[in-house]
Amino acid sequence: MTIQEQINAGGEVLLPLGEVHLSAPLYINNPVHIRGNNTILVSDLGNPVIDIGPTSYTSVSRIKCINGGIYFRPRNNNSAPSFINISDLFVDSAQYAINDDWSASWMTTIERVWASVCSNGFIKNGGTTTTYNNCHASNISGRAWNLYGVYDSKIISSAFDGCVANSQPAAQFVSCRGLSISSFDFESNISKGGALIYISNCDALNLSSIYSVKNFLSPIGNNASYLVHINNSKGSLSGVSLGGIPRDTPDIADGSPLGHTVTLIITGSNISLLVSGCTIAPCRKNIIEQTAFGLVDQSGKAVILASSIYPDFGPGQN
Repeated sequence: MTIQEQINAGGEVLLPLGEVHLSAPLYINNPVHIRGNNTILVSDLGNPVIDIGPTSYTSVSRIKCINGGIYFRPRNNNSAPSFINISDLFVDSAQYAINDDWSASWMTTIERVWASVCSNGFIKNGGTTTTYNNCHASNISGRAWNLYGVYDSKIISSAFDGCVANSQPAAQFVSCRGLSISSFDFESNISKGGALIYISNCDALNLSSIYSVKNFLSPIGNNASYLVHINNSKGSLSGVSLGGIPRDTPDIADGSPLGHTVTLIITGSNISLLVSGCTIAPCRKNIIEQTAFGLVDQSGKAVILASSIYPDFGPGQN
């Protein structure tokens, strides 16, 4: 039987040892457990290596994926994927590592997945109750993380590094509800005129134990660069450490967020954030003079309940 025929039959599928070249994705539309055996799936045409349809109680694990990642196809009139587990994957040189494209999946766990040198890392549009655990995106040219319209989900013990954000965020979380991001690290990234992390129109947001180090902020003209930009969102920040900006990070303007490097900026007229126990360091020259420790409320309308915001040891750490 071919690998696709084994998948169609359901049950347990043990992939062969070594490289498997694919001209089309392996398609899953029924309960199946796929496990690699030092298996390398290579997409010869740059397609995803695995395409997940309307299935449930399915797992994919222990595979190295080259030139293609995992794709959840959009939901039509079918039931949404549920009880999906993807684990122990290394995805290299793919357009997307994990791309959930409006499948409306729920009760999904993605753990111990490393996206390396991909165009995009972890993408999810819609759906609910998804957990990302120990997931890492490195050297991503597009979005390392991009969640839109995702409800009641969490990202735990995960990171991104070595990414370059050219006037767009490296990590973006928009219109999410009940999203929790904890024990999250981002380091050695470059922002060129924008935010490394952009959060907008999120409700019941929880950011905790987030750490930034050695990230370069490079404004382009009047376009400022930020570590984190939070817009029109409600929730809490606790135990967040934003600092460690290298000394040669440029600063080219005074008196306005335009053209500046800013640690954290909070904008919009629909803001309610509880900030506690955080270390929010000033950028070079303590850029926004009217605000302490690099925290910016640009709109003047934000409701920010701030407590225990401590300065870092100063700009230019590490």
